[in-house]
Amino acid sequence: AVTAAKIADDAISDEHLDVTAITGQTAETSVADDDTILIHDTSASALRKMTKTNFVGSVGGMTQLNETDISSSNGTSFRISVDTSTYNLLFISIGGVSTAASTSGAMPDFKLGFNNDTTSGNYNMFRLNDDQAGTFSQTTGDQDGFYMQGSGFAGFEYLNAQAIWVYAPGKSDRYKLVSYTSMGQQDGQAASAYLKIMAGGIWKNNNAITECTFTCASTLTTGKITIFGMK
Repeated sequence: AVTAAKIADDAISDEHLDVTAITGQTAETSVADDDTILIHDTSASALRKMTKTNFVGSVGGMTQLNETDISSSNGTSFRISVDTSTYNLLFISIGGVSTAASTSGAMPDFKLGFNNDTTSGNYNMFRLNDDQAGTFSQTTGDQDGFYMQGSGFAGFEYLNAQAIWVYAPGKSDRYKLVSYTSMGQQDGQAASAYLKIMAGGIWKNNNAITECTFTCASTLTTGKITIFGMK
């Protein structure tokens, strides 16, 4: 019999390895962050293992950092932890956010902040609102968060979505630049009547972002918040 003692180190090469060494393994349909794959490390001229997290993170692209389903945890405030240390950009997708009363009246302003910072004046923003009737409204100045919907006039109902970009989220030596777009069905209007918001601003804090804070004056009952990191 061929035993390990009879096989010299580095003796088995590709021509002696059958494909069933891989294809014969039990199939897996999902992958965990700490699952490992086999790689060839050219600098060491050796085989190495690497976790899924490290492999995906090193090849660039978009990595999902967190997802919160509001319908499973109703509330007025959601504090979502994120590790931004290795990312140059955060992309935050918010969809279908609503309160229990959203279908019968304007939804209250909901807003985004970072690291549970609610300091008035730490969020310098410029926002341009445009409703179906062509009515424009501008908001500028220092706030206690980035406002995601139309304040001061007919705002969103339950059909809405937000796309938010945060630049240099993991840096601890600069303020954080934010740009975002909100769109949704305008309160009291037909489904084809949409409210559009284009906005941007600066979070005036040098700390690295470790948490995205999402709040509303009323209890949120539906919607999903998904956060991605990009290198």
